[in-house]
Amino acid sequence: MSMTDFDNTPGGLRPPQEKKGMSTRAKVLIWLGVGFGGLCLLCCGGLVWIGYHFANSVSQDPAEIATVTEEMAGIDVPDGLDPKMSMDMKVPISGQRIMAWVVYVDEESQSMLMLCGMGPDAGTQDPEQMQKQFKQSMQQQGMQQQQDMVTAQSETRELTVRGEPASFTFTTGVTESGVPRIRVNGVFQGKTGLVILMVDADSEKYPEEQIVQMIEGIE
Repeated sequence: MSMTDFDNTPGGLRPPQEKKGMSTRAKVLIWLGVGFGGLCLLCCGGLVWIGYHFANSVSQDPAEIATVTEEMAGIDVPDGLDPKMSMDMKVPISGQRIMAWVVYVDEESQSMLMLCGMGPDAGTQDPEQMQKQFKQSMQQQGMQQQQDMVTAQSETRELTVRGEPASFTFTTGVTESGVPRIRVNGVFQGKTGLVILMVDADSEKYPEEQIVQMIEGIE
């Protein structure tokens, strides 16, 4: 990857060149994924520069994305959400994971699922504090806006993930075209460390009950 593949986005990394025919919305979701990874780095202490050193960790291979996902948490991704991108950032030589993230996208319904797993060093961080930092970082980056929602309401719910309580914020609303939408974000304890989850979906195709079932079914 050349030096021109880096810019000032969170994490300092541009996404790999999109395949021809990819919709505008899908491109936006990929950019959100890159920004999401950068925000995860910010939550870990502002390690934005790491994006430059680990550029080769980006993949669009579905098998690799599935592997990275499974190493973070065993999650049953709903049908329709296809693997789009992953990044697995590790320390050279030792191979210790710093962080990893994956993006699943449903172009037809303009929906996405993103997971960001922290390395062992982040395991001692308080999940509620991490989620607060994450939300603040999103607001600072302009990613917390409700975009095309004309009406929206939010509530925080406590779910059980891998046998432990975890808080998730559910935001529901309607777009300008009248399509109901749901956004969910939260932090839970994954297999090797804390994992941040974000869902932005068409709630007709991915209803709240299905998302709750997906979250509580994480292994």
